[in-house]
Amino acid sequence: MLTLKPDNPLLVVLSNLEEENYMYTQKFATDVEMDVKIEESLKRLTGKDDLLAKVYGMYQGEVGMRIWNLLTCDMRSTCPTNDVAEGMSKADRRNIYRMYITHKPSFFEAAVHAYDSIAMFGYTSPLLGVANPKPSDKMFEDHYIDIVKTIAYSKEFESGWKTFPENSLILENGDEIAKVTTTKPQETVCTELGELDW
Repeated sequence: MLTLKPDNPLLVVLSNLEEENYMYTQKFATDVEMDVKIEESLKRLTGKDDLLAKVYGMYQGEVGMRIWNLLTCDMRSTCPTNDVAEGMSKADRRNIYRMYITHKPSFFEAAVHAYDSIAMFGYTSPLLGVANPKPSDKMFEDHYIDIVKTIAYSKEFESGWKTFPENSLILENGDEIAKVTTTKPQETVCTELGELDW
């Protein structure tokens, strides 16, 4: 049993990747087939018709299977994880942090389930084999390992990353990799999904 000293709060990081279900998602022959499935699924969940335009509005600029992947991941992972993190943040002696990973490796097209672990252990996995990481992949790996070390040892983040819901850490593609933001991961989308009363 875990025993906490009064001056030593438990640090918890709740994290998910942008397209958690990418590798095991349903495949569609056409975008029209996907649109029909989205309409049917949302009607079954909400009892409401004509939600396809709302979905496309939530994911402006995205197309095809990426819309399906983002929608299903946000519904089953990103938004519920935000809610759990916020609820846990109200507990005494708990420092809750929220991390969201959108960083896509150079050798794959999405931030998929377990990609963060694959990077941490040297870009080898039964699914991917041994990848040929590029400098951007190495930067992600270094950032991720630093986060894990901080959790294990110092328990204080120097990047400005504070406990949730004050801010969140996004690991993304770009020169800096890590970005601290005052918004929750997919906050606007999660609000709109919540308004569907499903």
